[in-house]
Order: sequence, then structure tokens, then C-alpha cells
Amino acid sequence: MANRDFKTMQSNIRELKQISLTVAIGASGAPTIDNFSSGYASIGRDNAGEYTVTFVDKYSSFHGASIMGDLGAGGEDLTFPVTSVSIPNSTISFDCLAGTTETDPSSGSVLYINAWFSNSSAK
Repeated sequence: MANRDFKTMQSNIRELKQISLTVAIGASGAPTIDNFSSGYASIGRDNAGEYTVTFVDKYSSFHGASIMGDLGAGGEDLTFPVTSVSIPNSTISFDCLAGTTETDPSSGSVLYINAWFSNSSAK
């Protein structure tokens, strides 16, 4: 279970944890975590337009993720659907899609990722 120093968040879900990260995209879609807050372990590019984020702590359930991009000069029209979630391993995978085609964001793009997990199985 999470052992971070989380701050108070008002929610109807007990023990809700929000983890945010900023990811810089380099050449060939290579991701680099661009901020240094805690809660995530890594991000990796699995294939063209396919990424997996691994979080540090184990959680009892996943409540959603928001992935947005500042696509810079490339200005692609991309969407970022979550494609799989592994609990309690605390990983989420998502695609970068141009229409229905997996596409790497342009070098210099920035992704903003927020993920919500529950630290408790209480209903």
C-alpha cells in the first residue's frame, strides 16, 4: 500500500491517491519523466505510440487516468486512451493515436499524466 505523504483530497472514494507526472518526448518517441514528484517509478515506450507507466506503490484499485499532450510544433491531433491496467502491480498502458493508428508524438512534445488509485478496499 502507498506510503507517500499524500495531502488531503475530498472524494467519495476512501484513500484516493492522485499521482501526476510530466513526460518529455524525444527522438523516436522516447519518453523522459520531466518532473521529480514521487509516486511513479518509470515510463517506457513499448512500441510506436504505445507506452507503459509503472508506479512505485501497490494499490487496491484503479479509478482512472487523464492523459493530455502539449504537442508543440508538430500539432498532431492525438488521443491517449488507456489500454490496460495491472493491479496490484500498479502499471497503466496507453496508446497515442492519430485516428486509429498508433503514432509517436513529435520530438519536443510534452505529455501530462494524472492517475487515480485507491489505497483501500473499503466501499
